Amino acid sequence: MEENNNQQPQYQQYQQYQVPQGQYQPYQQPQYQVPQPQYQPQYQPQYNQPASTASIFALILGIASIAIPVVTFVTQIFFSYSGVGVTKIVSAAFWGLVSGIIATVLGATEKKKTNNKLAKAGLICGIIGLGLVPAAIIFVVMLGFAFSASFVF
Repeated sequence: MEENNNQQPQYQQYQQYQVPQGQYQPYQQPQYQVPQPQYQPQYQPQYNQPASTASIFALILGIASIAIPVVTFVTQIFFSYSGVGVTKIVSAAFWGLVSGIIATVLGATEKKKTNNKLAKAGLICGIIGLGLVPAAIIFVVMLGFAFSASFVF
């Protein structure tokens, strides 16, 4: 017996499934939710308080207490063609002292009240400016000794 290889297998005819009307619901994507952390943060964020006028004023005076003596020293030493002006250096040291004292007092009081960073910066700059005053006095005294010693024969 010879089998016919050309014959194709017989398949059953299936009826197409029909969805009953009114019972069909479209596929919906499941809703996923992000899990919330089960712990409390260990710190509370601190928001910057607006700076007070006194703390800004303390910072400006603190910077001035540094800048006034330094700029005067540099201009008198390097750019003075008629000699070093001792009175200009002393007056710059005086105004540096005044602005340094005011900056230190304002910065300290505002730092106690509000703990503001600008007040702290004004306090630090005022202290540095106050430290420049003895340097200016020492410089003027050394300058006086240098000029008086150079004219002695």
